[in-house]
Amino acid sequence: MSLNENIKENIKNNKIKVFVILIVLVFAIIMILINKNKDENKVYNDKDYIYVSEIIDIGGIKSKLPHINLYGEEIDLINKDITTKYYTENLIGEKYMDYEYYKNANILSLIVKLYYLESNDFVPASIYFYNIDKNTGKILSNEELLNIYNVSELEIKNILLESIKEYYDYEIKMNYISNCDFNCYKEGIGSDILDNTSFYVKDNYLYAYKYFPIDRNLAYDDNAPFELFRFKIK
Repeated sequence: MSLNENIKENIKNNKIKVFVILIVLVFAIIMILINKNKDENKVYNDKDYIYVSEIIDIGGIKSKLPHINLYGEEIDLINKDITTKYYTENLIGEKYMDYEYYKNANILSLIVKLYYLESNDFVPASIYFYNIDKNTGKILSNEELLNIYNVSELEIKNILLESIKEYYDYEIKMNYISNCDFNCYKEGIGSDILDNTSFYVKDNYLYAYKYFPIDRNLAYDDNAPFELFRFKIK
């Protein structure tokens, strides 16, 4: 009997064993493919890092509740805090919630915004920034974020002042303001430009968010050469 015939004979005599082995191999391959695509830091692997967990229609406007899809005690606390704000404002019926978020290499940035329903304000009534280490689920403080990007407070102050000077020059050019030099313009910022300045990460770049009073014409100027109150740092 030839070698091939011996192999065929063994397979024929051990059909059940061969069938079991094939099933185990197929199952192993499937599990490898599943685990290869699985993000162990996510609670729900089939959902994004931030997803809408609920939408409520308030006066024809969609109020969206974002949920951070990561493990971690700090994450749980933030999700509860955002949920509390969401339901509180919805019950009062004065504000609605919206959000934006950015996935970066290691940092997830979530920006939660509350707007008045009956208002044409160009900025949110309240805005909250959350920067999260995707690998650990840790909430990053401003100080930790600046250390990651190796940027000092002095550098940030200088960048913000340069950017705000662009606002001033543009408002002067468009005749939105007059009889006010740059020192006068800066008075609305406060004594420390970093007060109430928040940070987030977009496309792996560090950004600062700093609100300060501007002329309403600038607020509704779609041709302005910058995004209001958002400044690329590094």
